[in-house]
Amino acid sequence: MIEPREETVLNLWNRIMEIPDFGNNRAKEKTVAAQPVVLKALAKITYDLNFNNRRPENADELYRAFLDRLPEVDFSHGNAMWNYYAMSEGQRIDAGLGGLEEYLPEEMPGVNRDIGSMQGEFMRFGAKHNDIFPILADMIRWATDLPSRRADATASCDGTIVWSSSIVIGDSCGWRGSGAAKGRWFRNPGRSAG
Repeated sequence: MIEPREETVLNLWNRIMEIPDFGNNRAKEKTVAAQPVVLKALAKITYDLNFNNRRPENADELYRAFLDRLPEVDFSHGNAMWNYYAMSEGQRIDAGLGGLEEYLPEEMPGVNRDIGSMQGEFMRFGAKHNDIFPILADMIRWATDLPSRRADATASCDGTIVWSSSIVIGDSCGWRGSGAAKGRWFRNPGRSAG
């Protein structure tokens, strides 16, 4: 079972090695990508786009786009995205995080979304990796312009979604574009198509 997946995973590791400061001395102090929970998030995206039974029809194209964009993601400790849940809505917008909420689990009273915190100048993710890595994967999906994994939950009518590269251009109900007029769509309209 491992051997057929080896090339896909090696491709991921080759791109991870291109993340600035990954693999360097004291890497965890220089990049959050060196923290195991972030690597688990990257592995989740790889699994979802390559081996999951519910992967989208254009999963190969999306995975190539993910690999191409991965080294350009800001994995620095200072990236406001990692501190999303500790920010107000205004702070999120000021930090350029508008649209990220469409990728993340809904914020509900009583549900803990504490993925970690800044400790001095370092972002330290929490110990509950099984709760944290899917959220980090959602953040990385947003940062690499992949569709939200929540997209399936918003499709209605017959559930058909029309894709063009990594953006939604419409669905079977006649909705167009990437806006949130109908519900949760996939991209922040203010971001470039990449």
